[in-house]
Amino acid sequence: MAKLIFKYGVMNSGKTTTLLMIANDYERRNKKILIGKPAIDTKCGDFLQSRLNNNTFIRKADFLIDENFDFNTLDKVDVIMIDEAHFLNKNQVVKLAQVVNEKSIPVICFGLKVDFRAQPFEGSSYLFALANRVEEIGVKAICSCGSIANMNLLSINGKDVFDGQQIKIDNKEEVEYTPMCLNCYLDRKKVANKK
Repeated sequence: MAKLIFKYGVMNSGKTTTLLMIANDYERRNKKILIGKPAIDTKCGDFLQSRLNNNTFIRKADFLIDENFDFNTLDKVDVIMIDEAHFLNKNQVVKLAQVVNEKSIPVICFGLKVDFRAQPFEGSSYLFALANRVEEIGVKAICSCGSIANMNLLSINGKDVFDGQQIKIDNKEEVEYTPMCLNCYLDRKKVANKK
């Protein structure tokens, strides 16, 4: 039975790398796959790229999901994989669940759990609600203190940011995301609020 699966992690936990490795494994077994990502993710255009900065870990998306995307075009494949799934909206997640249910095609989504403000993304919230299976990515990003990271610290031009617009794509500004444990994240937020 096909399933909707959500694999989540913090920044630098290997989400895109894991997607590309799973895709490679399916293709080596002669399985037909489709890989997509939300069109709002303009980083690398219509390509997926692991943060390892290795050309081996880059691939063109088969489709981009925008407000007008026709989910009925997702057909006749063995599996569908979605990168940056946290950028999806409720309707898009529901439509992916319908693809799983009505077409018996497994869909594996990869994304963040929360944003830099420690708030859930709409796509992540609905994936947590609707997915048949939810898994944290096996690679654990480590905070500078040595703890396992579960938060995403945003810095713009070297300054920590804790509020503002939820979506900040790192090819539009000097944007850096750092995986961090909750304690360090809250400590940095306290310091930023004093300034």
